[in-house]
Amino acid sequence: MISTHLVPSQSLGTPLPLRSDDVEPVIDLQTLLSELYDRASYDLVIDYSLEPVPPLSEANATWNDAWLRQQGLR
Repeated sequence: MISTHLVPSQSLGTPLPLRSDDVEPVIDLQTLLSELYDRASYDLVIDYSLEPVPPLSEANATWNDAWLRQQGLR
C-alpha cells in the first residue's frame, strides 16, 4: 500500500469555502483515492498487464513495472 499523505486543501488549488472561524481541513488523499478506486471497481476495468497511454518516461516505466510486479499485477 502507498503511504498516506495528509494534504491541506489549499495545496489542491481550490480553496474550500470556510467561515472565518473554521479550521482549515486536512484531506487524506490516499483514503479518498482508495475508496474511489474500490467503489468504481477500477480493479475490474484496468488491465495492469498493458502499458499505460500515454507512455511513461523510461525511468517511470521501469519503476512502474517493478512496482506492479511486486504487487502481483504483472
